[in-house]
Amino acid sequence: MADDWAGLAAQLGKMQQIWYVTQRSYWNVFDPASDTATIMAEDGSTRQVPSWRGITNTLGRAVSLDTEQTITAIKNHTARIASSPPGDGWSTWRGDRWPSLQVNCPEPRLAYMVWRATQWNSRHLAAMDVHAGGSVNSTPYVSLHISGLDNAHVWQGGDYTAAGQICTGQINSTMAYNDGTGSLQVRNVVNGIGDAGVAAVSFHCQGNYATKLALRHDGVIGFGGWSAAPWRWYVDMKTGNMIADGSVTGRSDIRLKTNVRRIPNALNKVCSLGGYTYDRLDSQIRQAGLIAQEVQAVLPEAVVEAADDDKILSVAYGNVSALLVEAIKELRMQVDFLSHRVNELETK
Repeated sequence: MADDWAGLAAQLGKMQQIWYVTQRSYWNVFDPASDTATIMAEDGSTRQVPSWRGITNTLGRAVSLDTEQTITAIKNHTARIASSPPGDGWSTWRGDRWPSLQVNCPEPRLAYMVWRATQWNSRHLAAMDVHAGGSVNSTPYVSLHISGLDNAHVWQGGDYTAAGQICTGQINSTMAYNDGTGSLQVRNVVNGIGDAGVAAVSFHCQGNYATKLALRHDGVIGFGGWSAAPWRWYVDMKTGNMIADGSVTGRSDIRLKTNVRRIPNALNKVCSLGGYTYDRLDSQIRQAGLIAQEVQAVLPEAVVEAADDDKILSVAYGNVSALLVEAIKELRMQVDFLSHRVNELETK
């Protein structure tokens, strides 16, 4: 170390006229691209002296400063840059905590580059920009650029936008249970046209089939599009109506059943039911149907109770068909009996 300081003193001795030269010549000494500098004294004479780069190259080591300084030119480093700033509270990032690297962004309308990765004399690989957003009250955003794709990833406020696909493994999320939260939220493009106006999730078996689950601005959510016709199956969230282009079926294989019994007194049970038209209190829509409590009294297997505090009853209308089938058969037996009696009376 003593030899290094002796070398530095010798180099500085060659620069003894620096402090008597013009300001412009003084800054030439700190030219980052040159090992020497030409300075001009007040009497007009010139002299070649080592630049600051020349001094540090002679010493064979980088300059280490323990005071704050602003670097306005390119500095090339062949070794790693290490920093050990003191730690502090998580919430102190806005001011009290020291950064390893600070980029000042004085103009809110301009983007400032934090870092850039380059294949020298070939191409730029990636870069990260910070933009204040246009005014002091705007939400700042950060953009990650990748070769061939500007704004590949953008963070603005709490939003994240990716230009391509996001490929990941299992996604785990802890969410609060209320109307405004979810493990995954998909938003539409405001005032978007066509598919851009829906909030959609795409499902793609590459090279085979693809479709989407989409929510329209009018509250309709359903599957369709891409490889299929649009809205092949959907639910109107305002009314609760479900519409499908195909059949809605329930598995009814005998191999799945045990304790099979025919429904007794089916005709009497059907006659105890009423067919009604009514206004729904929850949707204000005029409908036609049965009353769940009446069905529950004669065929409880066709009524489902909701698993919530209100325990609202629903009718499985497809299951009611079993009651109707047996009722028609009983009615057919009565018709056959009466027809037979009529024939007997007519032949007498």
